[in-house]
Amino acid sequence: HNLMSSLRTVSAALIVIATMSLAGCAQVGAPTSPAAVSSAALPLLAESPTPGLIATTAAVTPMTMQAEGTVSGVAAELTDAGFISGRQRTFQGPSKDLTLIRDREFIFDSASGAQKYLESVRSKAVAYFGEATGVSQFTSGSRSGYLFVPPECACHGANPVLTAVLADGPRLSWVTINGPMATKQRLQQVLSATTSP
Repeated sequence: HNLMSSLRTVSAALIVIATMSLAGCAQVGAPTSPAAVSSAALPLLAESPTPGLIATTAAVTPMTMQAEGTVSGVAAELTDAGFISGRQRTFQGPSKDLTLIRDREFIFDSASGAQKYLESVRSKAVAYFGEATGVSQFTSGSRSGYLFVPPECACHGANPVLTAVLADGPRLSWVTINGPMATKQRLQQVLSATTSP
């Protein structure tokens, strides 16, 4: 009798252990949600394509964007689109190549949220980038969106500024370059150096 009772106890324990192991395996294979991606550091341009520029890295929030003061209501708009988190890395300094490279990466709670904000930036191009800004479709790998090119200043020493705002699922990339060698091809090179989550 004692032997049978002990065997039943061991069997029950083994069933519990097997069930827990299966549950653990299911969790490992579960898809990664946007919220889970945001808990890790969003990928940013690791190093400057132009040697000698000084790098700074900071978090980006809806209030960060609002504080820039170019578009009213942008904080509420980002929140409404499902903004979860953002980071940016800026490389800046004197150079005959690029004097400014800024990589901003946002994560939203859905692909539709990222697309919604992307289309808002396109519709408010003048507010974000200035009068007579050229807007055209632009892609880089699996990311697609728009290229924004403000007209060059006629003043001495002015350099072109190009900004790509691209979405890929819930991720949105906002990459700006400025300098004597700022071209579409150079922007593509910078974008190709950014990594995917």
